[in-house]
Amino acid sequence: MMMVGTDFLARDYSEYELRILYNICRQSRWCPKHINQLHLLNGIPTHNKGDAKKALQDLLKINPKFDSQK
Repeated sequence: MMMVGTDFLARDYSEYELRILYNICRQSRWCPKHINQLHLLNGIPTHNKGDAKKALQDLLKINPKFDSQK
């Protein structure tokens, strides 16, 4: 079984990354097949969507297996 490192614990998260993580926690399924990346940006103002998309890509770098769904 592959374990994820603990580097993410020492990381500082942006407001957008925290909102995306909050949206992930509210979903009933966590696997990449059932997470729509556009739905993760719900609740973020339209004029900030570009920054939020960049934050989402930064979060995906933590666990690369989730990067397969675009």
